[in-house]
Amino acid sequence: MNRFIDDNVRRTIAQAAGIIVCSDPCHKGCRADQGKGITYGIHNSWYDLHQVEIPAGMTLLEKMQYRHDPSLPSPATQQALEQEVQRLKSQGIRMNSGTLTQKTLTSSKAQSVLK
Repeated sequence: MNRFIDDNVRRTIAQAAGIIVCSDPCHKGCRADQGKGITYGIHNSWYDLHQVEIPAGMTLLEKMQYRHDPSLPSPATQQALEQEVQRLKSQGIRMNSGTLTQKTLTSSKAQSVLK
């Protein structure tokens, strides 16, 4: 149960940073920037969600309240949350380096390797 609560907090932090919480199975809403290696969408995968850090001192009660009213956490937690939001705004979510794009997969060189 704690993992689900933590993941909800991560999604809320990501949304506060302007990152799209994408549920499209084709990931069309992500707005991936392959040149920079970042994506502007976050998914339910471990790799995406766990790039968003939850403040170490955030209590379970604060985590449960955060999505409904971001003003409820303590001032120290609010400051830590704002720092994480700013970090995500400047750095974004890194793409999974093992994920090949459809363009790459359909290239002749990739097709020869796959065969």
